[in-house]
Amino acid sequence: MIEARLAAVLRFVAEHEPASLAKVARQLTLSQSELLRLLAILGDDVAVGGLGLVEIEDAGSRRLLRPSPRGRAWLAEHA
Repeated sequence: MIEARLAAVLRFVAEHEPASLAKVARQLTLSQSELLRLLAILGDDVAVGGLGLVEIEDAGSRRLLRPSPRGRAWLAEHA
């Protein structure tokens, strides 16, 4: 089940980049804390074995999400 949520987040981010945390959570009906846990896995957080599929950019008071090159490759393979 978590794999489906991870894929949904990655696909949404790719389709709406740059996507804010709030927009992703709202559109996918995820709580902020659930989204942050998923992003820890999708991002490059070594402490949790991050996959490096999503890049997180601090843009002032907002955090914007984009698929990384590795994330784009994953999406192309699983289209």
